[in-house]
Amino acid sequence: MVVGNTLVTLWETQGRSTVEKTNLDFEAYDQKDVQPAIWKTASYAQEPELTPSYMEERLLSPGSLTEKFLEAVFQPGVFSSLSLRAAIDQYTDACLTLPGAPPPQLLATYSTLCENVAAVVGCTVILNRDSQSGAFQYGNYWTALKRDWEGFVARCREVERSARWPLVLGSRGPDDVIVIERERAGSLVIEDMAIYLQRLIESDHLTDASFDILAVSGVLRQKLGPELMSNLEGRATDLIHQEFGFSLVDILQDQANKLQVLETLDEGSASWFAGRLQSIGDLDRATRAAIDAIGSLDYVVKREDDEADLSTLLPSTQSDWARGLTARYTAISVEARYQLSLSLITLLLYLSNDLPQWDVSLIAEVFAVFKGTAMLRYVSQQPAERPIKEVEGSFDDDVVSRMRNMDVSHNRIPSSAPTSLVYLLLAQSSTIGGIPVIAHTFLDNSGLLQSVSPSYATKFEVVFCERLRLLKFYDVARELLSCLPRTSSAIFVLAQVWLQIGRFDEAAQLFEKLAGSFGPDNALSPDDIEALTSLLPAAHSIQSHFAYYLFVSELFKTHMLTRYEVQFAQLAISTAPPSTDTSSLWATVTKGFADLGLYEEAYAALMTMPYEKQKREFAGQLALRMCEENAVAKLMTFDFAGISEEVESILSFKARNVDPRLQPSYSKILYTWYIQRGEYRNAAALVMYQRAIKLQEIITNVQLFISFGEEQLDSYSIAINALILVDENSQWVILPVVGDSARKRGTSSKYIPESKFTSSKYETQVVHLADIQRQHTLLSAQIAIIKRSPELLNSPEFLLPPSVLVLRLVHLNLFSQALTVANALKVDMTDLFTNLTAQCIRLSKNSEISPPVDSDWLLTDSSITWSGSTADRAWRFLRQSLERHDGAETDHRYTKACLETIISLDRSSPPPPWLLQIIQNHHPEYLIRLSLRYENIEDAVSYMLDLVKKVRAPSFINYPRNSELKRMLVWYQVIVAASSLPKPPLLLSQLRNEIANRMKRVQKLSHASA
Repeated sequence: MVVGNTLVTLWETQGRSTVEKTNLDFEAYDQKDVQPAIWKTASYAQEPELTPSYMEERLLSPGSLTEKFLEAVFQPGVFSSLSLRAAIDQYTDACLTLPGAPPPQLLATYSTLCENVAAVVGCTVILNRDSQSGAFQYGNYWTALKRDWEGFVARCREVERSARWPLVLGSRGPDDVIVIERERAGSLVIEDMAIYLQRLIESDHLTDASFDILAVSGVLRQKLGPELMSNLEGRATDLIHQEFGFSLVDILQDQANKLQVLETLDEGSASWFAGRLQSIGDLDRATRAAIDAIGSLDYVVKREDDEADLSTLLPSTQSDWARGLTARYTAISVEARYQLSLSLITLLLYLSNDLPQWDVSLIAEVFAVFKGTAMLRYVSQQPAERPIKEVEGSFDDDVVSRMRNMDVSHNRIPSSAPTSLVYLLLAQSSTIGGIPVIAHTFLDNSGLLQSVSPSYATKFEVVFCERLRLLKFYDVARELLSCLPRTSSAIFVLAQVWLQIGRFDEAAQLFEKLAGSFGPDNALSPDDIEALTSLLPAAHSIQSHFAYYLFVSELFKTHMLTRYEVQFAQLAISTAPPSTDTSSLWATVTKGFADLGLYEEAYAALMTMPYEKQKREFAGQLALRMCEENAVAKLMTFDFAGISEEVESILSFKARNVDPRLQPSYSKILYTWYIQRGEYRNAAALVMYQRAIKLQEIITNVQLFISFGEEQLDSYSIAINALILVDENSQWVILPVVGDSARKRGTSSKYIPESKFTSSKYETQVVHLADIQRQHTLLSAQIAIIKRSPELLNSPEFLLPPSVLVLRLVHLNLFSQALTVANALKVDMTDLFTNLTAQCIRLSKNSEISPPVDSDWLLTDSSITWSGSTADRAWRFLRQSLERHDGAETDHRYTKACLETIISLDRSSPPPPWLLQIIQNHHPEYLIRLSLRYENIEDAVSYMLDLVKKVRAPSFINYPRNSELKRMLVWYQVIVAASSLPKPPLLLSQLRNEIANRMKRVQKLSHASA
């Protein structure tokens, strides 16, 4: 290609593109004394090929085998993303052809190309055991794994060699030549000083005497050998990560002794180096010249101090392709500077015995340059691969899109190019100019080549680390920060790195240690203050410890780290000026402790809060939070002195208006609260009774009754137990009466307004202890019936009324429970005693019959201890039941029912004497009439005779006349009935005599009274 008067040619040389240029002067060619044209050659910078021997050298440094190969393969500029994708696809296809089931790594999908390579390469290598000893053969495994990686690297090299085949030349001017290759494009760029010197040193063509010290140090590195240089480089790299406790001279001498640098060279080589160094002359000046060359940035655009930097206001005009070239140019320049600085470090170690005579500042500057170039080299070697994005849309749409873009051969899943980190950093720059200008401006802005001592961290170095952190390259930022001394600004950035990678404890410790760097009494230098200020957000002006702690607390808040937010909020409170409003900080502390579950600390902060209104508001919030987090036991240990009414108010509101089926159960919590404070009536009893009423309203179907019937019963029981502890005259509670319009059955409880709940208002209802006991008894019986007869649940009216409930208990042979329920609910027990008497008669007739297993009246603890047969115990139970539940208030109607049942069922056996005795003592006329009804004339005569004899007693003399008339009618009925019998009773004549005598006395008394 001819550009103007310049002929440009493109060649392929050992797999790399080579460009040669020469000037064409056709007029001069006619002259006979014209010299031959001089060709200028340009090629890619020398890069190490990933040969097995080169990888063996890399494996000498610490680190895993896979990590070393990944770092080498994904180092920016070594292989393109297309080459890596093609190589891993070939490797995967080859592994899939192996016999047996393929490893799962070959079938998985990966988000990045790096993850794909790391998982797939070596997945077919298996760790085997020795057939004889059974031990793992680790040596064979590592050898096979290394061979597998070497094979993959060979694939990458082969694909990359094909991809770099030169195709055509292009030009945008006489000095801007573009090289088009098969899968990439390059451009001719002028060398900077570092690249130039490194190229000449490697080819041993450095003739400039001012840089002889670099040439000598380069030869020294070759003489020391790759193994020693690998160790030396590793030790030098370790030194830049350490803070120096000794002088640099002592440290270098110690390292030289450990590495045995002097002992490595033979006598002839040592003499040759001594002569070369002597020929240099002034080593101090030569070293400073070398340092200047390493740190030279000749293409940086210089500006006056007062000139505005307008480039920062303009968007970057560099294309992605040009930015990629700039990133690669920057990496090559950094690599050259690093190699030159490493050569100087090697020379210093070789001259360690003479270092005490050197200028200490010069040694420090050499080490600072090495540190800066090492940090830049580490950054330039970092890839910044973007994850693979999922392909959206259907397959057909994808095909149409490919056809439209004529990209039919493109892989369905797009490859993500492993862009270098330098590329991303350059994208933030707005510098205008050529590739060398932008690259040198980037290196200058980094500040890593401006340091003159490793003991100080400049503002530019720290800001550069902050840029990496903002780009979310936290590991890279942490690595660079480990090379800087622990100044306040470096620690500030490191703390934020710890914060963002999840090491929160370390971050909090560093932030707390940094507090002394803020405020008027700090001991920072002006440079440290400037560096630290440049890292803070513009909105924060930190002039005191209080402002700093407040800033850090907000920083942790943005990361939702409540624990550390609270920690620094407490520190801010402790350092707040007297007139500062800290209410928001107190809220942060108290709420934060509650969110962390540290309720004791939250309570302590609450009680020490100086804002009364805020304290009362948060007291209820803390109580509710503890209830929701099942920390009720801890809540009950807090007394909330002075603000307990706030807790009671919020718990009471929740207990009245929250569905009792939900957890936590505020009724139970409030009940516990009141019990601990001895408030039994309007507190504990009222709360649990109200809960029982709410559950009763909710239970509208069978399923709800099964789920919450027992809970309702427990609530009644608890309310009764609490109310029993109250004085007997105060065993009642007050409930508000809500209108009928609000009594709507539903799945949620009704809302009771606060104004309706206090007893000082109208429309209230007094509920006594007996009322609650009756409700408890009824519900208990209903539950017992349903447990014994589950078929009741199939009925729409499964909750039986009291009368039916008692009969149901009787039919189930549960007489004891039936008696209790009937007595509590004031249900008539006539049918109950009738059935109980029938059971006694049945047991008396057949003594071999045992009581049913599920009966509750003959198998109680007391009845089992009774002597006698089952029938005897049954009659005794009947007698005690009558004594307990029958009497004058019932007119002995239950005793009468028992006697009538006996007579009607079994006339052959006489009734129990105790039963007859009760009737004779209280209702003798009824006994006589009953005998007449059942035609027991002899018994009627006998009972009548006993009654007449009793009438003779003085207590019967003054009986009312109407009673005497009724009695006389009964007497005549008995006499008439007995006289009509074929065989009159034996006592009939005696009865007639007693009646006649009685009538005579009555007549005498009548005449006397007249």
